Amino acid sequence: MDWEPTQFEVNLTKTGEKKLQDKVNHAIMRLICVCGVVPSVVDSNEWKELMNLLNHKYKCTPSDDFVKKIIPKEAAAVRKKTIKLLSKESNLMLTFDGNSTKKSNSVWFLHVTCAGQRDSYLVDGYDGSDERHTAEWVKDLILKTIDKIGIDNFCVLRSDDTGNTHRGRKDTNEVVLTILNLSDCIHFLQNTSKDISRLPGYQDFIGKMKKMITFFSKSNYSVADLDKSRKDAGISKGLSKNIELIRDRVRSGKLQPKDKDVLNTLKNVGTYARFRSDMHEYMAILDPIARSLWALESPHTNAALCKE
Repeated sequence: MDWEPTQFEVNLTKTGEKKLQDKVNHAIMRLICVCGVVPSVVDSNEWKELMNLLNHKYKCTPSDDFVKKIIPKEAAAVRKKTIKLLSKESNLMLTFDGNSTKKSNSVWFLHVTCAGQRDSYLVDGYDGSDERHTAEWVKDLILKTIDKIGIDNFCVLRSDDTGNTHRGRKDTNEVVLTILNLSDCIHFLQNTSKDISRLPGYQDFIGKMKKMITFFSKSNYSVADLDKSRKDAGISKGLSKNIELIRDRVRSGKLQPKDKDVLNTLKNVGTYARFRSDMHEYMAILDPIARSLWALESPHTNAALCKE
């Protein structure tokens, strides 16, 4: 007599297969999102072969399901847990900024940072491509995020100081009086660096530096030659650290930049001395600003370390 599974055994098998399917799909979803894997990879024959070798009971899920169902569902669940977690915290800081994608779409992101461990969470993202980014529009974005977590949980609002973000912060502060309106000192330091780099006295030096960088970016041979020479001499990477080595390679004919200005700078003693003097002066001025930016961008920097 042939054995036939009972309905209970059939249901149990289906339940086990569904659990396997869900667990593998969740692992693949994490691989796609965390490691930046292109979702269409799961549609390839190579991927299906791999999955079949690992577990033939797993049925490959098409990429459309990951893009349209699994990933959005997980994102909604993570966001819900994030808001629930943040609603139990106090002294939160809200930061926001807008940017453009490669396709010229305007996107805005709002992050919330906890006071204790300084953990930052992406809470909201908006596509504002078809809207005018007025101060009123910025204020509405901020208030929506604040309302989801709770007004009483926040103590600081921070962003860069472009016209609409500055005014948006100020208008929000007029609505929520308990939130401190802080400018972004990092943005001011970056603008300071840009202003220094625009000074007429540095234009000749910066122009030559750009030409040297362009030369190496377009010559694989020159990069390989300099890299080998640098390693042999025990010098770390960086154009300023290798300028003497570059000059020696050019004067010996091993490196041959086509730009006459670069050639003259590296071969002529007086021109090179002026170039090197300008480089050391420029770096001496900007080095403290660069180090300040590294320190201030750390999540462990506190208000006592920030002086605007």
